[in-house]
Amino acid sequence: CFDREDLQLLKGLCSYAASAITISTTLKTSTASYKPFDETLIWSPQDSSSPFRKSSSASKLFDYDSEDAGSTEPGEDVTPERIIEGTNLMDWNFDATLLDTNELVGLLPPIFSCWSLQSSFRITDDTLQTFGIKVCAEYLPNPFHNSSHAWSVLQASNHMLITLGTEATSLLGKVDILALLVAALCHDLGHPGTNNLFQQKICSPLALRYNDVSILENHHAAMTFELLSKNPDANVLANLCQKDFRAARRTICRSILSTDLSVHERDLARLRTRQTKPFAKESDEDRELVVSAMLHAADLSNPCRGAALAEKWARLLAQEFLLQTEQEASEGIGVSGFMLNGYQASTEIFFITTFVKPLWDTMAVWFPPLD
Repeated sequence: CFDREDLQLLKGLCSYAASAITISTTLKTSTASYKPFDETLIWSPQDSSSPFRKSSSASKLFDYDSEDAGSTEPGEDVTPERIIEGTNLMDWNFDATLLDTNELVGLLPPIFSCWSLQSSFRITDDTLQTFGIKVCAEYLPNPFHNSSHAWSVLQASNHMLITLGTEATSLLGKVDILALLVAALCHDLGHPGTNNLFQQKICSPLALRYNDVSILENHHAAMTFELLSKNPDANVLANLCQKDFRAARRTICRSILSTDLSVHERDLARLRTRQTKPFAKESDEDRELVVSAMLHAADLSNPCRGAALAEKWARLLAQEFLLQTEQEASEGIGVSGFMLNGYQASTEIFFITTFVKPLWDTMAVWFPPLD
């Protein structure tokens, strides 16, 4: 029997065939002169007007091979380190709070160029810039969960990729890296400044929509694709073929969902069980697990940075916690006691020993350069 995805794919195939016949008739050419379906049709999750569908005009045929997109080497003479030379992207004490929107957006081209993503997936400078601006606009001015945090996680993700070098590029393809970078930038998109438990307690619209399961993470993932679909001029996934779009979407959603601390122990256990079995590039599950682990580690990277910067971020989070307690009191629900204390070194030590250190120690087992 056909499931919904099969029917959508069949609908897309029929639409493609009709378009090809029309173009063939107009140009008086045979349909044999056109490339096969998988190389020309961009995944359309809804209909032919979807911004995830590429124009079928002959001048815009998608001309990269999905298999070639697995190569992440920018060239012998052009290393990622050379590409970002002159920026502070390899500074582990990178402080995104000191940069304005234009400066943050300006970091996207060198980051994407490290892995030849713009040339491989036909992402124009304008599209990348618009994407960055739109993402910034969707982050609320929370003390911690804001656009500065998003760019900090993006920088940490890219820093890890460069630090790992061939250990990363021998396992991850370009689609995986594109998915990681998009997920890093959008992983807290639209964050309201309160946590999942707060959403559950007040039965917020988001809690009702996502049935109390990874409420905010589901919201962030959904907002990511809403942003891309509603803004074609910012859609960095627009030129992915059907196969790569589906892979990227799956990886982006799963990795964002993995940032929910309620699944931290589960995912850490999955990672640890693989210590006796090497990851395989041929395995979609293995690559998704690595991308998810890298994003989760980047999201929890603040305590791993210099003491002053780590404390700065911790105090910003404590400030956001205090604002949540005010909302809790206003809503008449139980106030989160630990949030009332403000910044406390003991709280940071608990968080580091419970979440940060176990994850980073496990990552270092698989990827020693991260130790």
